[in-house]
Amino acid sequence: MSGRRWAWRGEDEDRGRPPRRVGEGLGEATAALGLSDLAVLGDLVSAWEDTVGGAVAAHAQPRRLRDRVLVVEVDTPEWATQLRFLEARLVERVASVAGPGKVTAFEFVVRRR
Repeated sequence: MSGRRWAWRGEDEDRGRPPRRVGEGLGEATAALGLSDLAVLGDLVSAWEDTVGGAVAAHAQPRRLRDRVLVVEVDTPEWATQLRFLEARLVERVASVAGPGKVTAFEFVVRRR
């Protein structure tokens, strides 16, 4: 062996910096891997009932987030229709959890039985 020390890219630049919170590093890592939507979706799933209220949460659950569109699965077509009328309000509420611009639209799909 040549005695060369292997280093992760950027390791030398990080010397002398104070430690960072795990969440900061994970946020950067998920963004670099194109997984930032997963982190936002996780935040939304965990705060869903508080965000949309118990009545809506009993009939609608977030399933996917892609390109700032949140796919929400609903019990019936009637719930999909009702939530389409509330979409602008839901975008505002979701922004309080996910951050502004993370979700800009919804897609409502009826759960298969």
